[in-house]
Amino acid sequence: MTRYYPAFLNIESRRVVVIGGGNVAYRKVRALLEAGAKITVISPELSSDFMELVATEAIQYVKDTFRESHIRGAWLVVAATDDPLVQERVYEACERERVFCNVVDVPERCSFIVPSLVRRGALNIAISTSGLGPGLSKALRRELEALFPESYAQFVECVGRLRKLVLAKCQDPGEKKRRLKILFDLDAAKWFIDGDRAAIERWAQEIGGREALEIVREYHG
Repeated sequence: MTRYYPAFLNIESRRVVVIGGGNVAYRKVRALLEAGAKITVISPELSSDFMELVATEAIQYVKDTFRESHIRGAWLVVAATDDPLVQERVYEACERERVFCNVVDVPERCSFIVPSLVRRGALNIAISTSGLGPGLSKALRRELEALFPESYAQFVECVGRLRKLVLAKCQDPGEKKRRLKILFDLDAAKWFIDGDRAAIERWAQEIGGREALEIVREYHG
């Protein structure tokens, strides 16, 4: 079994090439656009889903069959066609060009795989079975989505602001460590999500006094 090195990639403004113009390719493109990638789609034809992206120039479209020159200068490549021979050619070309490649649904022809993802604002929880059970990854994602409701996004944002406050205002290393430990107490997430205002305000006072209290009141006023 391949042992993957997990990583979150910064592909904002990076060139990513997607080979394929069908529904699977479209889903991959949408996810890549959310990460800020500059996307080139290579395909003889496009599904109707792509029309708005082309019209608004959200992507670059090259109406062509795959050639190795298409991937030169790319940071990542996604092969999402229904032709196994094209998929294999894309993978081999990426190996020669030393470009990371994901051949959809063929983990043995991937130099990176895309996990199932639970996204709550700045919080990203990735789940992978290393390609052995994609359906299991999706089932686990649904379980985690229930455990981490949408309101977790606000909690994480609030924690980020409070952390900056502690780092800026607290000079004593021991006291800073103590306050950060309180800040990262997961009980606070439950209070935050349940709307327990009294508990949240006590938590904030311990972390940073009046300034911290003002921050949390922006979320639970």
